[in-house]
Amino acid sequence: MMKADVLSLLAAALLGVFLVVPATAQRIETPQEQFLRSSSSHEERTHVMRGLDELTATISCDGAGALVVPSTSVNEDVADTVSIESESDSDKAGSEITIGKWTVLDLGENESESPNSKFAHLLEPASGTSPSCIIFFLSGGVPMLSHFPEVFYKAFLERLMAKTNAAIVAIPYEAGTDHSAIALKAVRDMKNALTVLENERGYFPSLPKYAIGHSGGAKMHAIGIATTDIGKILSGVGLMGYNDFSMAETVSSAMTFTMEMGVGGSSESSATQPTFLFNLASMAASALGLEFKPSPSEVDQMLQTGFSEDHQKKTMLFQFQTDDFDSTPKFMANFVANEAGPSVSIVPGTHMTPTFMACERTTISDEDDLNSLLNEVSSWMLDN
Repeated sequence: MMKADVLSLLAAALLGVFLVVPATAQRIETPQEQFLRSSSSHEERTHVMRGLDELTATISCDGAGALVVPSTSVNEDVADTVSIESESDSDKAGSEITIGKWTVLDLGENESESPNSKFAHLLEPASGTSPSCIIFFLSGGVPMLSHFPEVFYKAFLERLMAKTNAAIVAIPYEAGTDHSAIALKAVRDMKNALTVLENERGYFPSLPKYAIGHSGGAKMHAIGIATTDIGKILSGVGLMGYNDFSMAETVSSAMTFTMEMGVGGSSESSATQPTFLFNLASMAASALGLEFKPSPSEVDQMLQTGFSEDHQKKTMLFQFQTDDFDSTPKFMANFVANEAGPSVSIVPGTHMTPTFMACERTTISDEDDLNSLLNEVSSWMLDN
């Protein structure tokens, strides 16, 4: 897939996320839903989840050093994209499939939930090493990032695991306009994952637990903590590049976001189509008065009423020195009356720093900035 095609795919996905779709229209399925749509038994889900990891493993760099992302069109025959072999006896023995260091964590079968709620991605320390803590990670709310956190945050998450000896649960989600629903789904996934880790993998209930999120994922964590009881079990809350933009601001910033990722073509002609789509989505959102649920002002109200002093004390915001998408001051303004409120750590880098990815000729963000972020995050966790 050409780089311009990838950017066009992301732009088109944003149109589907941010614009109102008639009830009679067919909604575009996420990659997870494509794989999980027809699976019902545990054995079928096991095959399906292996296929998902094999698909995400194909996201890499091509011979020219460009980031390559496989197409996820609903019209694509998934069976032609991923070959799923029959299980061996060893495969049948466990409920999880290990792809490298990552494990697809089966969260159980609940037909009332979205197919995305059936699994998360687990990264554990070396075999035989007990984890020091559990990190629940939510990625940015841009399509692709939210679908494949274990791919686009691979370097950040694996290095954070190495520094802290943590077990990391990366929770995929479908980007959309109802952020309250996404946040509540994430809380359910966190609780379900914790049940599986303790009941099936022998994790001690006393292990410290952290919620870490980036950009829109940081916002989802904040909403979830403010509106549920999940904060009671957390030892710390780390919000990187916290973002609570309006819908129109988000669509506009998403264009810059994806272009800075290096997946867009550098020539003017190659960027014309996706730029047009982003601009169309932004204008439509403004003209139609479309907004996220909850709106930015409603998020502030949630934080003021539901984000307790205890939550505030264990929250650290990591603000990047060069970040046009950051809403950290807006978050902090909700707690000006509390001297012992959330803390802020200003770190080198940009909004893209947590998504560091290096290819032969394409590098997303700066590796030194990533290492500085990792040092800050790991130090905060150890001191917390």
